Amino acid sequence: MTAKPELLAPAGNMEALRAAVAGGADAVYFGAKSFSNRARAKNFDDDELKDAIKFAHSCGVKCHITVNTRVRDREMDEILRLADLILCGEKDSTADALIVADFGVAAQILHRYPHAVLHASTQTSMASVVDCVELKKIGFSRIVLPRELSYAEIKRISQNSPIETEIFIHGAHCVSLSGQCLMSYVMGGRSGNRGECAQPCRLSYSMNKSYGCLLSLADMCLAGQIKKVCDTGTSSLKIEGRLKPPSYVYGVTKIYRRLLDEDRDATPDEVKALAEIFTRGFTSGYFDGKYYSMAAKDSAEKAENISETREFKSEIAAKVAERQNSAKEKFAVKARLKIEENSPVKLEISCTLKDGRVVSTSVEGEPPLKATGKPTDKAMAYRSLSKLGDTIFYLSENALELETDGKTWIPTSALNELRRRASAELEETVSAELRKEKAEKTDDGCQRNPIIEQAINKTKITQKTDQKQEKAALIVDPELILNETHEKLKAVFSPFDRVYVQLASYERIADTKWKKSDISVELCAYLPAIMPSDKRLETLLESAINAGCRRFMVHTIGQAETVKKVSATDETSTKIDIKIDFSYRTNITNSTAAEIYKTYSPEDIYYSPELPSSAVARQNGSTFAYGKLPLMTLSDCIFTRAEKVKCKNGNLGGRWKYEENSNSSENRRTEPKPHSCKGYLTDRKGEKFFVISDSDCVNYVFNSVPIWMGDRMKDLTGCKSLLYCFTDESSDDIIRIIQEYANNIKRTGRRI
Repeated sequence: MTAKPELLAPAGNMEALRAAVAGGADAVYFGAKSFSNRARAKNFDDDELKDAIKFAHSCGVKCHITVNTRVRDREMDEILRLADLILCGEKDSTADALIVADFGVAAQILHRYPHAVLHASTQTSMASVVDCVELKKIGFSRIVLPRELSYAEIKRISQNSPIETEIFIHGAHCVSLSGQCLMSYVMGGRSGNRGECAQPCRLSYSMNKSYGCLLSLADMCLAGQIKKVCDTGTSSLKIEGRLKPPSYVYGVTKIYRRLLDEDRDATPDEVKALAEIFTRGFTSGYFDGKYYSMAAKDSAEKAENISETREFKSEIAAKVAERQNSAKEKFAVKARLKIEENSPVKLEISCTLKDGRVVSTSVEGEPPLKATGKPTDKAMAYRSLSKLGDTIFYLSENALELETDGKTWIPTSALNELRRRASAELEETVSAELRKEKAEKTDDGCQRNPIIEQAINKTKITQKTDQKQEKAALIVDPELILNETHEKLKAVFSPFDRVYVQLASYERIADTKWKKSDISVELCAYLPAIMPSDKRLETLLESAINAGCRRFMVHTIGQAETVKKVSATDETSTKIDIKIDFSYRTNITNSTAAEIYKTYSPEDIYYSPELPSSAVARQNGSTFAYGKLPLMTLSDCIFTRAEKVKCKNGNLGGRWKYEENSNSSENRRTEPKPHSCKGYLTDRKGEKFFVISDSDCVNYVFNSVPIWMGDRMKDLTGCKSLLYCFTDESSDDIIRIIQEYANNIKRTGRRI
């Protein structure tokens, strides 16, 4: 029988944490005041954080602390101070796991605390079995999978991953692949990668003739398919909602707890109850592979916030008390009560620990009274002394020994007071012994992770000024090349050292244009931003390598390993010299993270577009020099959703489905035709954002204005390579842009 997955609930503050516990969560996730990807949540200060962890543990609930923002080098000491707070101290006030997105943060924490349990945040944008394999090498024990994955993809990854998987089952959708959204940063300076997202995706946009909240998705709800969810083999089911009130957390958690305990799907009435708590409309589009039916309602519907009512607070308190009581580790005690006339009453209680040690305590009370009626006997004493329900002890009747002269009597209130004093003293002694036992078991001499140690200890590369700075062009729309003359292509690309094109388009471009044009510039390929199927990716890579590709831009560590694997096992069994570059999608913002990526031997590492060029230059990294930044990566196809139709190219309206080890005719028929749907999103200010799909119907949304550094090229001195990203520019536009850069012309645009 498959183990029941963990139910993981959100907590934006202490009230919500209590609500999550009361609702039946197995684990909770929350953040500190800093370095948490929900900065707008109330979160917890230093003292509150320790108290919150201790409270959750007292209820038998695990704590996963979010430390999932990208950090700069200057912030590393502060985030390590936070790690000290979370991971140091007594076991009952330290985190069970940390949710981390930044590999630099992960490396520094694991170097300091080799035993730390790390979960890879969904902000890492990892989405394949090979990604999971590589995450384990770094030191992660769980991955939070993207919301964009289908049932089949989640099941394949969960059942083949060497680390645990965690998936979202309820709550808000980010329209963009997590970790791949720069829209809030570009439009208002509030970085989603640093926990400050202003949610511009919830605003109105127009596309073609459609107008409305085109980037706003309905909320996820998998309650009606919970048995199928459990069938995937995932380890943890996550409810989104750290910005939600306690009433939301309690209501949603309680329903999912019931479904898991009763091993069944939600009834229509239960789904309705979830909607009455809060909804922008519900969808299971990603899970079902029906991406064209995921649009949010025009306005969110929510029930009245009942978190302040007396009845609600009373219910939460009762449920919390129940969980605290059931979570306590119970110890059997022996009790000896001695009653003698004219002598203090004595009560001694003792218990045996797991290692065989016996701990005990004794207390004394006032001398007993002379019995005028029935004297205190064993039955009377047991009724008072056995009332240990709010402690970690229990007393059986045969474990009570009574010494009495048979002439005395003790009031019930006096017996109760003796019990309270003795049990409190013994509980303090037992707790101290248990803490000591746990501390003695800690193994500080564990084996160090070689990847981590290499990244931490390696001397950082200093700025180099004597190297040749390379220029690379990234072509978003393959039609720019496919529809151009050979002579014009030479003129366009001659200033560059290499050109990156879509992996799926590489073979077509290489055969029909590059080879026939006799262009000396190296043609390279960039991989899809999301590709859960390792087999599908290997197939695309094999085609590109056979067509002559020798350099690839990858976005994850799993993709890097897949490229190496394919290049080492080509059809001639001859190892091919393949180069890889890590793209800007890795969101590298600090030198330690860069060192982790350098262990994969890349030629180039393009740092996050959010990092100033001066910081990139100091590390001899690579960065953007020109182009419209990719603001969003959409698995749900904006073209099909705007027009409310399925993909005109025969796809599912979202990422193409490729079933591993399947040769069915149905799957062959669903393989997409080469295409690139194109259009523009227009915001309320009239700004136009170019949108294009790749051959798997993943959509990329680009900024309305380009980065322009033509008059600031000195700021890029020291950068290893400069990337020029071309989206909807024509060939003539590109020629003009390169000339203006050569002449240091100033234009309107973003700086980096």
